[in-house]
Amino acid sequence: AAKEKKAPLSVLGKNDFSLNRKSFYFNFKNGDYEIRNLISSLPGRHQIINAALAIRAIELIKKDGYKITVSDIRRGLKRTEWPGRFQLLKEKGYPSVILDVGHNPGGMKAMVHCFRELFPKRKADIVIGLVNTKDLKGSVAALPAIARSIEIARLETERSADPRVIARYLKKSGIRPVISASLTASARKLVNSRSGDDIIIICGSHYGVGEFLANRKMIYERKKERK
Repeated sequence: AAKEKKAPLSVLGKNDFSLNRKSFYFNFKNGDYEIRNLISSLPGRHQIINAALAIRAIELIKKDGYKITVSDIRRGLKRTEWPGRFQLLKEKGYPSVILDVGHNPGGMKAMVHCFRELFPKRKADIVIGLVNTKDLKGSVAALPAIARSIEIARLETERSADPRVIARYLKKSGIRPVISASLTASARKLVNSRSGDDIIIICGSHYGVGEFLANRKMIYERKKERK
């Protein structure tokens, strides 16, 4: 692509950044340019790679006269928000809810890896919905490793994958998934029946995470009504 656009190509190597012992702390080094003890507000090692790429891009545009300081970089990394990318929701008296739109094999693997790093030896109740243009088998392959239960929902779009097809792939890994009438119904049931120490993951398509956020107030209402 760079050759086609006649643009210079800069490659970030594995020696250009390193992880610290603390989760999501990292160091950046490229030649004589080095910044240590950076903190990524976005969880996941894949987000540290993204952050390192952004810093490399900043290095390049500074040559064109842009004034960006190390303090600017630190502040930007701390303040970055990305709704739906391992977004953690926590309301008092309710289980933790993680929203993640990793809707392909790579995204799902990254989500599972991040979950294991943040919640070692824990399992989650998972609600997933995917569109029918994705690699369904590959997308769900990593989920059983962190799943206490899995519910498969049909999304509110004509592009929704058939939950029965996804279920067949999961059954081959020994999981007995539940096919749900809707993502909202599954989320509401789990959010209101699990304890505050439990973890629920809503993952897959942007449609599914968007549905949860659009119906968030209703999803959390039932337990409040019983008080």
